[in-house]
Amino acid sequence: TLIANEKKKKAGAIQESCESTAAQIDIEKAAANKELEAAMPFVEAANEAAKRVTAKDLKDIAGLADPPFVIKMTMDCVLLLLHASVEPVAHAPGKIQKGSETIFLVDSYKGHAKPLMIKPEFLNSVQMYAVKKEDLSEPAFHGRNKDSLNAETIEFLDPYLRQEGFTEQRAFQCHQACAGLFAWVSAMHSYHGAALIVAPLLEQLNIKQSQYDAAMIKLNAAKAQSAAAQAEVDALQAKFEETSAQQQALQKQARDTQDKMTAANNLIASLAGEKTRWAQDAT
Repeated sequence: TLIANEKKKKAGAIQESCESTAAQIDIEKAAANKELEAAMPFVEAANEAAKRVTAKDLKDIAGLADPPFVIKMTMDCVLLLLHASVEPVAHAPGKIQKGSETIFLVDSYKGHAKPLMIKPEFLNSVQMYAVKKEDLSEPAFHGRNKDSLNAETIEFLDPYLRQEGFTEQRAFQCHQACAGLFAWVSAMHSYHGAALIVAPLLEQLNIKQSQYDAAMIKLNAAKAQSAAAQAEVDALQAKFEETSAQQQALQKQARDTQDKMTAANNLIASLAGEKTRWAQDAT
């Protein structure tokens, strides 16, 4: 019983430690998830922006003989996010605002964006970009989605989004679909900024999840060990009670036998006295 109780005590200590660890991990996971939620508005904004773009809109833009430079810039940004092919870096004139020409980068519209945007899978690739990889109904375009967005892509996007006059309002003046695509690009750019803060938390959350899973395995093992120790204690207790009951029964039986023997001896002694008296009376 002493050994079994010691096993139970050790198992109980392990269980208490594991439960404490699991509770602390739960608190830290909740804090990390709260930080992760801060990046979600950008994802939602990207999804909403993508919904504003229709296949008809894209067909209308593709039908333009020479789209405004803002549309070409927007499509370049889309190509960069999708990791599609673009023209080699070179400078070229372009009009972002009406009446003023600026020197910017040569666009990739005619050779790359236009052929891509008329493909049926293009719109879906934009709309699915902000969706979690595990929730995708089909493979992402070039395997790219928000989870593959990296610092290099953002570095390529920065000159576009910092360009004076290149705004969603200006994009809308060119075409409503262009405004939707601009908003989508901008939201993904902002998401990456938030993700830089969140990424360490994601990594930490994964570590905490692994620790939590390990703690739960250890906890369940401790519970099983504790239950086994308790069962051993219960079995020993039951055996002790059974043995005690048998011992008490034997002791009672011994007392009863002793009482009977004493009564018999008393009876024999009494009869012996009567025998002597009968013999005397007979003489």
